[in-house]
Amino acid sequence: MNARAAACATLLTLAALVGCSSGSDTAAEPQACKTAMAKQLEQGLSARANGSPMPTDSRPAACSGIDEATFLRITSEVTTEWMESDQADKVAEDALKSATPVPVPTGPDISAG
Repeated sequence: MNARAAACATLLTLAALVGCSSGSDTAAEPQACKTAMAKQLEQGLSARANGSPMPTDSRPAACSGIDEATFLRITSEVTTEWMESDQADKVAEDALKSATPVPVPTGPDISAG
């Protein structure tokens, strides 16, 4: 699987896992939520890189009270910023370096006759 596609799948999985509403009525600060989401993403990617399962934590506490539309916007921003980072490039390069080459199948030589 393409390393970037794997990273995207990981990020989308993380977004789905943290997408559960907390039901809290307290006011929340979107920037604090974004910071917590970025930290949670880094922790998840670090765990995955170390061979640990991805955490299944719910929405960060800093995101309690954030409405669903704002939460989805923040998730998109965090994901986009990470995908454009040097860290994403390094993850892709490392995955390509560690990938096992797959031999190209060869078939019988069929000549036009």
